[in-house]
Amino acid sequence: MHIKTIFFTQFFILLFSFGCKEGTTGGNSTEQQASGKLLSTADLVGYWVNETWWEKVKATKSPKQAAVGLNGISGAILLESEGKVIVNLSYNWHEGAQYGVRTREGKQEFYDPNNAATALLPLIPLENGTVKFDDQTMVRLATSLEGAKTVAHAVLGGQYDLNGQQVVFNPNGTVVGLEGYNYYDIKFDYIDNMVDADQMTLSLDGSQPVVFAFKYEGDHLIISEIEDMGGSGKFDYKVGKVRWDLTKK
Repeated sequence: MHIKTIFFTQFFILLFSFGCKEGTTGGNSTEQQASGKLLSTADLVGYWVNETWWEKVKATKSPKQAAVGLNGISGAILLESEGKVIVNLSYNWHEGAQYGVRTREGKQEFYDPNNAATALLPLIPLENGTVKFDDQTMVRLATSLEGAKTVAHAVLGGQYDLNGQQVVFNPNGTVVGLEGYNYYDIKFDYIDNMVDADQMTLSLDGSQPVVFAFKYEGDHLIISEIEDMGGSGKFDYKVGKVRWDLTKK
């Protein structure tokens, strides 16, 4: 039995479904004062990820490996609403918190709109378009929610051979040539990893996504089914039989 989407955590869903995490002050105020730069709404709005995590994802093709040692802000979605910037932070891809953006004494910071006296996280512009959110260096992957697709494509994207048939994982989150599946995605959150494997989803138009395990062996992308070992409600899963063995072109 496959794990359905109830167990597949997507970043932008988690941000609103988890309770607000207590904010902490931090960062280097001297560094921020030295930068002297204020970020515009256009500079801020978009999909941001932890730079260290992102580099590990690209190098290993394994979000599970990239999550090892991750501590603090892992991602952020910044949206403009009624002239204000709303900040949805993810901690370790597992917990969510929402902030606003304000400028005080010539410096920008995230603040808790429900308790403006606490949870101040400084924003420090760095070089090459990166920004420090508190003490984490973040990079913007897109100016919209499409950044999640950028991550999925970095891990799985490209052309593959499957028994003489071409399979393509496209940058826009679509897949072609894989038993009629239309869309793919990957899991980011591995704090509660019941399967102990990297995980992805495949779905048809209008259907509930199905979760699979995946791994790379050389130029082979091996996608396996996930078996339910404990029955309904037991949450005991393992990597099952190989469903597809794809060869990267």
